[in-house]
Amino acid sequence: MKKFVVGLLTGGLMEDPDIDLGNIQIIKADNEDLAVEKYNRVNKCSFFYGHCLGEVVDDKVTISMENIKYIFNMR
Repeated sequence: MKKFVVGLLTGGLMEDPDIDLGNIQIIKADNEDLAVEKYNRVNKCSFFYGHCLGEVVDDKVTISMENIKYIFNMR
């Protein structure tokens, strides 16, 4: 099982256009999709949802630039 870095992606709405990422947690799962599903379930997400930032490898966090670009391209 791998460890993924997942945070709550909020904003991007007309009344709140700024995108924010908070409540970052390490989630153990077999892949990114399952990590996000688990994050959403555990944190009872119903309007804003988790987004995977990267993975923990050898106790070092590796952030995916593709995921960061995705967040900033949502603006």
